[in-house]
Amino acid sequence: MAAAQRRWCRQILGYPTNKALGTIIIDTPETYLHLMHGSGCALRYDIDVGREGFTWSGVEDVSRMSESPD
Repeated sequence: MAAAQRRWCRQILGYPTNKALGTIIIDTPETYLHLMHGSGCALRYDIDVGREGFTWSGVEDVSRMSESPD
């Protein structure tokens, strides 16, 4: 598999945290989304993030989902 294809693979990894099962943690600088899976594990997905100056931090609830938003 080419390196570009591997970048978008889902990975299961250790992620010790006290966050609840199903919690989503977004690591903007590293461009990863972590979905808490329980038992100290998470599913990690590669993501794209907003351009410089349009990023955010903190805790937020998902208010809208859209596939390939503009």
